[in-house]
Amino acid sequence: MFTLASGLSAFAGEVKRRDIEPGIKALGKDGRTLGLEVQLRGSTTSSAVLAGYLLKAEESKSYENRATSFVPFERLSPEAQRVVLMKIFENDVVDDDGWHHTAIFSGETLWTLCKWTTDNGANYKLVQGMPENKVSGTLKKGDRVRIPFKLLSDVMKQHTVKQLPKVLAKNILEAKPVAEPMLKIEVVANKRIVAKPTVSQKLPAKQIITVAEKVSSSPDLTFKRDGQGEYAGYTIKKGETLYSSVVMRFTDYSDHADVVKAAKEVARRTAIKDMRDIDAGLKVRIPIDMLSAKYQPQGTKARVAYDKSVKKSTRLKKAVVEKKKDLSDIVVILDPGHGGEDHGAHYSRSGLYEDEINYDIVMRIKDLLQKETGAKVYMTLKDKSSGYAFNDRTRFTHDKDEMLLTNPYHGNDDAKRSGNLRCMLVNKIYDAERKRGVPARKIIFTSLHTESVMNKSHRGTKVFIPGYQYRRSSFNFGSSYAEYEEGRNFNSYKSSSSERKTDEALSRNFAVIFMDELGKHRIKRNDGGHAIRGEIRKSRSTVYVPAVLNYTKVPTKILIETANLQNATDRQRLADPWWRQEYAKAYVAALKRYYKAPTAKASVAKAAK
Repeated sequence: MFTLASGLSAFAGEVKRRDIEPGIKALGKDGRTLGLEVQLRGSTTSSAVLAGYLLKAEESKSYENRATSFVPFERLSPEAQRVVLMKIFENDVVDDDGWHHTAIFSGETLWTLCKWTTDNGANYKLVQGMPENKVSGTLKKGDRVRIPFKLLSDVMKQHTVKQLPKVLAKNILEAKPVAEPMLKIEVVANKRIVAKPTVSQKLPAKQIITVAEKVSSSPDLTFKRDGQGEYAGYTIKKGETLYSSVVMRFTDYSDHADVVKAAKEVARRTAIKDMRDIDAGLKVRIPIDMLSAKYQPQGTKARVAYDKSVKKSTRLKKAVVEKKKDLSDIVVILDPGHGGEDHGAHYSRSGLYEDEINYDIVMRIKDLLQKETGAKVYMTLKDKSSGYAFNDRTRFTHDKDEMLLTNPYHGNDDAKRSGNLRCMLVNKIYDAERKRGVPARKIIFTSLHTESVMNKSHRGTKVFIPGYQYRRSSFNFGSSYAEYEEGRNFNSYKSSSSERKTDEALSRNFAVIFMDELGKHRIKRNDGGHAIRGEIRKSRSTVYVPAVLNYTKVPTKILIETANLQNATDRQRLADPWWRQEYAKAYVAALKRYYKAPTAKASVAKAAK
């Protein structure tokens, strides 16, 4: 054990600290020392709380009444070790390819990194031998390294698609009875899983249902029933709130006011009197119909539709388009959200306005596409003063001179009117390219936005796709747009059920690739819930798809929410021109992967042969 005198005072090198909870911080020194900085004396944190971080819980008592202590990495539980790693190395990403590490200290070593992530420092030889890891045994700041997925220890593999089924199965089969009626899981000989009442509880026959109807894609949810019907149970952890840890994670509510109303509904169902005073361990009840389709029990209409869409996405992965040299036959329609009088979300103290950020990132995407590919690029918007140029500003002003490229131009004086005109403009472009002979699947549409979620811990990118369950089969924008060519000739929309299902599947495939590329470029993806969503919920009965995804004909289409302006770290990223350029690079890389065009790395490798 290290006390302040014996351990932390010796940390004269480069030290980084990150808050985990009151009295407990993640601490890293020079990339070779990791652990917890603990202050229990005079803190609300108790040794019982610290015990949850330790490999040997009984050691927690020895840290009481110490001003400050240091708990070395090796004395932490595997789960706590992962928390420390992710807190200190906040740009690291884990996906199905492995652990992507960015060095933030000078002097980090591959041996230590492999010891932490694979439990065996000797694995550094395998990692160093990988062609993409062009590093020595000692890393420099900014060096990037990938540790293959198969080498990672079990806990370091968590939160990846490959691991979810195992985690889910373990959670179900090890579920323990609780005071209220709960369904017990059994696996029978024919491999059909059924649910029966626990020994101590008897339920009416109508409550005995198959697990196929009661499994969520989240191992943190259990499905139960009370006098008001079925609900999803979730156990609140220390520091969690109904706003972010329940509503924003498991539902499709997005607007701040809607999230607050939903949180109040969960509080009412759970008999919570004060949402500001919730103890860890409380089991909250979320009405089933509030859940996102992904988290609903199997067997519900929404979950069945979601699963079918995912399966269709898998089938369509093999049939996108044939390989092409440089995207020369692909049409890309880019839509920077808001503009003109409508600045969208903003954080004026930092000089950050959504429309200006959206435009800058889209201009970078446009520039890369035109320099690196032969893709045909359309814009829905143009800034009259700056044209199609991006800039390296860290602060912006709201200049109000962005014009929608309709005929004649529209000044964006009304958000709803502008949104409808964008749909008509996109459909005009789509129809023109289809008449030119471009296949529907070789046209792609992207609307780029920046969100403002009042919960300041909410971070990272979310992507919306056109969830077919909530789209209209037809829509007419009315006669009030007749002054525009688009309003006269493209003011109605119509699609079949089959087309809408295909739209969702194709869009999901692109969204998955895009999110993966963001990770490779060290860009935060939202982990407060499902990062790829098919709809937005306003109430338990009102669910919708954004207009530019709902009423446009392009099959492959996404709406991106890049980051949260209410989060300090996200604001730093948005203000950084380098980050905005990396964001654009990630999008272009995703486009190349989706259409199976060779990447720059692949082209160089081929030329070298």
